[in-house]
Amino acid sequence: MLNSYQFSRYIISGIIAASANLLVYGLLLYRVHVWYTTAAAISFCIGVAVSFSLHKYWTFKQRSLEKIHFEIILFLVIAAANGFINIFLLFLGVQELRLGTFIANVLSNGMVALWSYFIYKHVTFIKREKA
Repeated sequence: MLNSYQFSRYIISGIIAASANLLVYGLLLYRVHVWYTTAAAISFCIGVAVSFSLHKYWTFKQRSLEKIHFEIILFLVIAAANGFINIFLLFLGVQELRLGTFIANVLSNGMVALWSYFIYKHVTFIKREKA
């Protein structure tokens, strides 16, 4: 079931994480003069950390640290899989459906974001009953 309030927090968290990624990238690239691939790797890690933190503590309101190692690993695996899925959907959109590259990218990102919400909600950050 889609909780619109929670999904709104999910989208806002994603926007904040993407903004953090781009801000750090820009600072490293233009102010610190770090090589662009190194800047991209560092900023990606910052973006993922911001995304994980916001989703865990704000979007899905998971305060427990009991399973945090499991949640981090699962979050990273899903993030990596989503990267590959996004590229695959982008390729299909452009090559098979003959969509423009920008439209195909928007659609593939939207599908991955929707899929991710349900995976994070029902697998990664599931509310666990205390024994």
